[in-house]
Amino acid sequence: MDCICISKNDKTYADALLGGELYKVKMTVIPPLENVLAAVKRDSSATDLRTWHQRLGHLGDTMLKALVGSSSVKDMEITNTQLVGTCTSCILGKMDEKLFEARSDRDSQVFRTLHADLIGLMTLEARWSRVKFSLIVHDDCSSFGFAFNLTHKDQTAKTLIELDKAIENKFQKRIHTLKSDNGGEFINNELQTYCRDRGISSMTSVAHNPELNG
Repeated sequence: MDCICISKNDKTYADALLGGELYKVKMTVIPPLENVLAAVKRDSSATDLRTWHQRLGHLGDTMLKALVGSSSVKDMEITNTQLVGTCTSCILGKMDEKLFEARSDRDSQVFRTLHADLIGLMTLEARWSRVKFSLIVHDDCSSFGFAFNLTHKDQTAKTLIELDKAIENKFQKRIHTLKSDNGGEFINNELQTYCRDRGISSMTSVAHNPELNG
């Protein structure tokens, strides 16, 4: 198709001519005395707020309601005054990043791959134990999780070392891979030396992408 036209009531509002691999669009400005909504208005005299929301480039409900009573437009009639439900297009348009796809590849053996992350510093500490941090360890295969309450971040390495020994003693399993972020509680001489001595691969995720860590 070499030409595309957008028209209504025998009046052309835009036409596009194919030039090479691109279309060159020529727009017709609607005179001020005409209804500015003429290009999008349908035959029915009234429609719901969601339809106007979609016709006007997903305009917010506050601005839509303002247009209804505004002198800038006419013949804009709505059948309801509330946007009901969720607009998926608006949500996707406001996202800073693409949706993270669910992982399908999981370790086939329990406790062979663990994901660790630290929560804190918490603004409200536990009244009796003075806990300010929580260490969360997640098993990649079974999705079983461990939670440890810590008073200081520097307890992280000791807690993970004790967990590794407990898993080996109670379940006769060895940790092969420990995945974490680049926090200093994981990337330190004590824990890294222990991992090297035990043959544990220490892997880190990209900064500010917690979804990559389990």
